[in-house]
Amino acid sequence: MKLFIFLLLFSPYLNSAEHGLLPSVEKRSWYYFKNFFYKKVDKAQFIQKLREDRLQDLDKYAKLINAEELVSPDSSKPPRKNRGEFFSLDKNGIAIFRLDFLVKGTAKRVEGKLLENINTKISRIVLDLRGSPGGHVDEAVDILSLFMRKRFLFKQVKRSGIKPKEYYSSKKKYFNPKTPITVLIDKKTGSASELIAMVFKHYGRGYLFGETTYGKGVVQSTFQVGKSFYIRFTTAQSIGPRNFIIHDTGISPDYTVDQIAKDGFSDSSFLKNVLSWISEKNLKQ
Repeated sequence: MKLFIFLLLFSPYLNSAEHGLLPSVEKRSWYYFKNFFYKKVDKAQFIQKLREDRLQDLDKYAKLINAEELVSPDSSKPPRKNRGEFFSLDKNGIAIFRLDFLVKGTAKRVEGKLLENINTKISRIVLDLRGSPGGHVDEAVDILSLFMRKRFLFKQVKRSGIKPKEYYSSKKKYFNPKTPITVLIDKKTGSASELIAMVFKHYGRGYLFGETTYGKGVVQSTFQVGKSFYIRFTTAQSIGPRNFIIHDTGISPDYTVDQIAKDGFSDSSFLKNVLSWISEKNLKQ
């Protein structure tokens, strides 16, 4: 009889222990998932997937992370400041920015270079986002604000009942809504970098060259659910003008790599090919 009562009282703990998780970890994980996951999900299904370490079945970005595995972008990894950033201004007045990752301060550095050359007649601005996996959303907004009049850019939609967060372009010290914009993209261009490409394309502010982007239009957050555990999952989805959804779709270019090559521009430098193609076609935007 005593054994029966013990099993009745402690079976939930034993069941969780069997899967290596404390009930408190499961409880807190479910609390955050229930309240912040951008879709609705059944509790029993969630617990089962959590115990089986198969959260990716519900959300391909979801994962229960041991504290030792948690990577802090501020300490555990080398700082990415200025990683891959590059600026040049050629004799034809073409300003070229290569933005490998949108870290804090990227937009200010772009604006700074433009202000330094404010007295130079810039004929075209090239944003090279090839291989850029994204970064901070606010940096994407600030970069767009340098070249676009005030307008809606995109929104981040969370769970039903939570008001979406809308992003608008804002006034900057440098502002040029007329200089032609060229954006280079490829299959590794993702997340916040895709937002830049999407907005330029949807408002006809610039042309995209290259390949269809990766297609990551969702945002993840990390929550602590125990002394040694954190859970990461999708908490919002980015939606663009006219309710365009990036996720799993990506942004298609206006002009592809193959199209440029077929027109006779096949130099090893895609940037050089694009600029030559634009010059020959007399592309104004």
